[in-house]
Amino acid sequence: MKEETMDKVDDKFSVESEASGSISAEMELQVDNDAVIPVIPLFFIVFLVALCGIVYELIIGTCSSYLLGDSVYQFSLTIGLYLSAMGIGSYLSKKVENRLLNVLFAVEIAIGLAGGFSGLFLLAAYTNTDYYHPIMFLLIILIGAMAGFEIPILVRILEKQANLRETLANVLTFDYAGALIGSLAFPLLILPAMGVVKGAIVVGLINIFAAFLTVIFCRRAMDGTFKLLVAATAVGAGLLFSFARADEVTKILESRLFNHRVVFKAHTRYQKLDLTRWHNDIRLYINNHMQFCSVDEYRYHEPLVHPAMSLAGGGGRVLILGGGDGLAARELLKYPDLKEIVLVDIDPDIVKLCRENPLISKLNEGALDNPKLTVVSMDAYKYVEQNPERFDCILIDLPDPNNVSLSKLYTKTFYMLVRSRLKPHGALALQSTSLYFAPKSFWCIHETMKAAGFFVRGYHVTIPSFGDWGFQLASLNSFEPGDLRVKVPTRYLDDREMKNIFAIAEDEIYRGEKLACNTLIFPKVLQYYAMEWKKW
Repeated sequence: MKEETMDKVDDKFSVESEASGSISAEMELQVDNDAVIPVIPLFFIVFLVALCGIVYELIIGTCSSYLLGDSVYQFSLTIGLYLSAMGIGSYLSKKVENRLLNVLFAVEIAIGLAGGFSGLFLLAAYTNTDYYHPIMFLLIILIGAMAGFEIPILVRILEKQANLRETLANVLTFDYAGALIGSLAFPLLILPAMGVVKGAIVVGLINIFAAFLTVIFCRRAMDGTFKLLVAATAVGAGLLFSFARADEVTKILESRLFNHRVVFKAHTRYQKLDLTRWHNDIRLYINNHMQFCSVDEYRYHEPLVHPAMSLAGGGGRVLILGGGDGLAARELLKYPDLKEIVLVDIDPDIVKLCRENPLISKLNEGALDNPKLTVVSMDAYKYVEQNPERFDCILIDLPDPNNVSLSKLYTKTFYMLVRSRLKPHGALALQSTSLYFAPKSFWCIHETMKAAGFFVRGYHVTIPSFGDWGFQLASLNSFEPGDLRVKVPTRYLDDREMKNIFAIAEDEIYRGEKLACNTLIFPKVLQYYAMEWKKW
């Protein structure tokens, strides 16, 4: 009888507990050793874990894009490996049966260590070893596996709540929210303000902070944390020390990427900028690709500008797409009949650098401050799409089509938009990578322009720092290169050389299979470019 009475009491207590569980579990939960811990901090830890994970993923993809090029491939590889590794980590988490909070704390420390130093590891691997890819793969798999390991552990801790359905919903809500904030914070704040090396270190410190939060709010449910606290303190101190010395170490490592001393570097919202100097040799690099060398840049900018200006009549209004260094504008300002230059560059920071840095402003002769020039900070594609104005001459001075964002500026659609912004007598010139090193890319651009309705002639020059470099000269009407004349003072290009640059050698004429037109849907020039430059 006494046992039956006790059973009824237990049943009543169980029913009452279930009824009140959803309310009390919102604020605290009871773990295996009867210690009660708050739930909200654990949800916040889920948020931080997701934020850090997505940022590490972006840092590794960005590093690989900067160092190896082909951003689509690098990010696809990073995302695929990372997600697969998360699956491995999630699977392995089932082998942990107890002391879940201690395990979570240890994993946070390990991720903070691996992820926090990921930018530095990758840069050091690229500049000091031939094993960049194995090290990159190892980092992705290691960080991804630990990130995948954490979420199931957190779910199992939180499933002490009465309702597993609500637990999963809450965990995934905070997980996705953290991923959203991380994916926004990286391009808008972390990358432009700190770069990949210091940015990774800061995110590593967030992981260590999450580890300490675990102890602060869950210490009653944990035991044997002294060694873990020492490890977390050591890793945190190491990250702080590395943050303080990051600029110095990065400068040393990056100097190995370039032959000359780095005198300026920055991560803008759009790209990585490096300026190097050796005596009078000034070089600007964007994402580790050289944009100009002060010793011979005139052999690039004179052929870009003067054939088109000769064909267009040498005056009027000129549109420059790209050209934020002001060097093409310098050549244009030699024409007395020039009325206006509109320079469209997506990155205002590169224009600011080339306007304010005395090394570059001396080279461009203050062109970016000339009253005839107007700077528009806008994507070139959007500008020609939205702006109805027409120009006498258009110069496209953009980087090579080495990623999808740039490839769209070499498409038939883009050239048709540019064509609609050109006056009937106008001329268009653009750089189109190396005729010798990347002939398929060069002739693909050539054929794409023809498909957009231009009459096109390809030409090329020798630039010591670049090699044999190609250009396209186009108009709405047919023309003969022999009729072009140089009408302003130059250092390299004269009337005789104007004729010579249009001569294409036999081994530079492409005679292979028919080249596809480059379009938005099928960016063939990106494929050609990646294949050809990989050989060199």
